[in-house]
Amino acid sequence: MTSVDRILAFDRHGTLGATVFGLGLGDRMAGRDISTGFPAAARLPLITASGHQLDADAITRLRPTVVLTDTSLGPWDVVQRLRDSGVPVVVTDSRRAINNVATLIHQVADALGVPAEGRKLAGRTNLEIEKTKIAAQKLSDDSEPRIVFLYLRGGEGVHQILGEGTGADELITAVGGVDAASETGLRGAVPIDPEALGKAAPDVILVMSGGLRSVGGVEGLEAVPGVARTPAWQKRRVVDMDDHQVLSFGPLTASVIDGLARALYT
Repeated sequence: MTSVDRILAFDRHGTLGATVFGLGLGDRMAGRDISTGFPAAARLPLITASGHQLDADAITRLRPTVVLTDTSLGPWDVVQRLRDSGVPVVVTDSRRAINNVATLIHQVADALGVPAEGRKLAGRTNLEIEKTKIAAQKLSDDSEPRIVFLYLRGGEGVHQILGEGTGADELITAVGGVDAASETGLRGAVPIDPEALGKAAPDVILVMSGGLRSVGGVEGLEAVPGVARTPAWQKRRVVDMDDHQVLSFGPLTASVIDGLARALYT
């Protein structure tokens, strides 16, 4: 590593880019992935095409001096070619969870040569998360709503339910809810099974804002397999959150927990 003047930090959830900005190095970012879409980063050129596919030509044009990624974006040979060309490539942990936020911050900070800033950001972020979780539990008043997170991309015909290990389970638990998908034994992201969704019997459906728009808004959810049979649909209890933040599990995690808790309980 000889220079951090032109940083590329990319992953499926936008976590690494958000962490670079959280460390105060946002002005060194040369480009962004589609998931790093918060306002401060929105001006940066995209390095992904067709959703989460890396654009090799776009990356080459940006002349990065260091690359931070995980294993969630591909094709992987694009990353390998960068490494072979002499660009330092740091591969971080791919797991996204509330209890892994500090680890990722430390990994990014250490890679960029700012470990002290990493310790400060990790400590502050963990404290904010714990305070926000306590506040969310108080707001919930032990109501424990059953929640499912649906990942929707209507134009592509993608209708998935997110279960254990996706991060959605930890987010739901953090706000005092019950992850109904994990409770029924679902792991990972799987196509929606109407019978399984009916068995989960969610009180609330959680979706990304872009995903909700892609199926035609709240009313369009009725056409998603199994949704019409749920208590959540019958009461029109649907919460949508920003695609760029809801599952990023970075420095913005506390604000995501707070926003979801307020949407559920106030």
